Amino acid sequence: MQALSDWLMAGPARWGLSIRAWLVLAFIALLAMSPGLTSMPVMDRDEARYSQASTQMIETGDYVDIRFQENPRHVKPAGIYWMQALSALPFGGTDADIWAFRLPSLIGSLIAVFGTAWLATRLFGPQAGLAAGLLMATAMMMQVEARTAKTDAMLLAAGVLAQTGLMMMLLKAEAGERLKFIGWPLLFWAASGAAIMIKGPIIAMVSALALIGYFIFKHHAKWLFILFGAAFLIEILKLAGLGFLPGGIAVLLGGMAGLFVFVLVLYTDTRSALAKFHWVKGLLVLSAIALPWLIAINIQTDWGFFQEAVGHALFGKVGVADDSHGGPFLYHSLLSPAMFWPGSALLGLALLAAWAGRSKPEIRFLIMWALPTWIVFEFVQTKLPHYVLPAFPALAILAAAGLMQVPALLAGWKAKTLHFVWIGLAVVAGLAIAAIPTYGALELNETHPEIAYAATALGALCAMVLIWFAVKPGLARLLPLSAIVAVQYLVAFGLAIPSVDAAWPSNRVARIVETLEGCESFPAATAGYREPSNVFYLGTDVALTDGAGAAASLLLHPECGIAVVDATERAGFDAALAEQNVRLLGQVQGVNMVKGDELALDILTLEGSQVRAAE
Repeated sequence: MQALSDWLMAGPARWGLSIRAWLVLAFIALLAMSPGLTSMPVMDRDEARYSQASTQMIETGDYVDIRFQENPRHVKPAGIYWMQALSALPFGGTDADIWAFRLPSLIGSLIAVFGTAWLATRLFGPQAGLAAGLLMATAMMMQVEARTAKTDAMLLAAGVLAQTGLMMMLLKAEAGERLKFIGWPLLFWAASGAAIMIKGPIIAMVSALALIGYFIFKHHAKWLFILFGAAFLIEILKLAGLGFLPGGIAVLLGGMAGLFVFVLVLYTDTRSALAKFHWVKGLLVLSAIALPWLIAINIQTDWGFFQEAVGHALFGKVGVADDSHGGPFLYHSLLSPAMFWPGSALLGLALLAAWAGRSKPEIRFLIMWALPTWIVFEFVQTKLPHYVLPAFPALAILAAAGLMQVPALLAGWKAKTLHFVWIGLAVVAGLAIAAIPTYGALELNETHPEIAYAATALGALCAMVLIWFAVKPGLARLLPLSAIVAVQYLVAFGLAIPSVDAAWPSNRVARIVETLEGCESFPAATAGYREPSNVFYLGTDVALTDGAGAAASLLLHPECGIAVVDATERAGFDAALAEQNVRLLGQVQGVNMVKGDELALDILTLEGSQVRAAE
């Protein structure tokens, strides 16, 4: 294996890494993240909502207002919808399959992988660069986001570019080098503007926290302990029922306190460095990217977008668990062995490398890239696993840096204990991940679970290889581990998960509807199963309703109408059509994966309609 590693590092180099290394990284990244892109049906609920809203942009030609059916979707800016519409247009536009809407997420994931590899190469050398890229390419959370048509993968790409620009500006400014605007400053401000158009101020928060934390860490480290200690005290008081401030107000006041400390204590120390960031030009670039649409949408909606996006989608998630997406304090830390798997086996090394190199500016910045953002999302009441994804590149680079200095970092028993604890957590997480396909197939009564068994077997093998790697960590062993993990993802995401028919009732209904004959179109209504995926598959005008509503829809379209009625709504449907006979076109049994409810769907039409099932 060492010979393979040496061979990859040799040869002509481009952007710090050999061409061979870039090709291997690209191959493993695509092998891990692209299977399932075309075979996995549309997922509820976010992916279905994003892709359907993008479809409606193409249908209406309105690229300012964002709609899901007739309902305004004013929770995120328009950037990702534009990207999805652009990627779908060459592949059928409104008729494009879901994979076309997923392309921006795959592209964003690849940008994040390559950007992380480049930055790690620039900071710690080519071996660290390839290692960091592999850790990002195989991280479990990356697999989910690369295949999902929503914001987070492309937001991560913008975040990697913004943080790279910020770090390089900071390091050069600290070294006293003169910075032209065309270069790192332009990259930082342009990427920050793009991030705002994708998901609002998330990356701006990451950058601000990294910058503030960097200078506090450098000049007044005690303030970090004071601020973090105060934040943890508030959370402990709240958990004990003694909190005297609502969660949202507490977080807001904490942020204001942090900014006050930055301005009051650090201004004299940092103004010479910050002055080189080209604030005026940069803010003009950022505004040119983000402001035109923000102004247009708020004028068009009479400031409705601002109220919904800021009031509900942003601040509404801080103090209260939005849409039942809550979790305990340290939720993200508890999930990190699985979400960063298999790289979580190196998080002990990452912590050791961060502590050992904390006086170095590049290590200090990486710590402040990850730590404050992670802490903020631990305190925010709404919790979803992908919220801390912007911190993953910093973790990958720190883990890669640790991988380059294993003998020095693992010299004492305390360091070895920390390292092996994280190995143990990663192995447990890997086995749990491996079990998911088989558990899902058995739970959903899949008739042919052989592929799920194969995915689980591969996952168990990956856990064993992970132990072999982590006992003697190095790039030579990381390469085969990454390759076999990528194959596991290929089987799991590309074959096993899509093959579980019960998990995809909307897709199965759509396949039956596609075979219907007798009319050019089939006005549809669904009763009892009202997930957004129905709209993506059956069309913008499909009625998501109850049994009586589905009956009314059939009466409104007696010649070509169809109704998809779950067993729970069949009595109401039949009662509303007491004087009409209906004809069965097909049946689908499955599970609503969002709610966990079993479904028994009948596809029906009026007895006298022109609709008929294909022979």
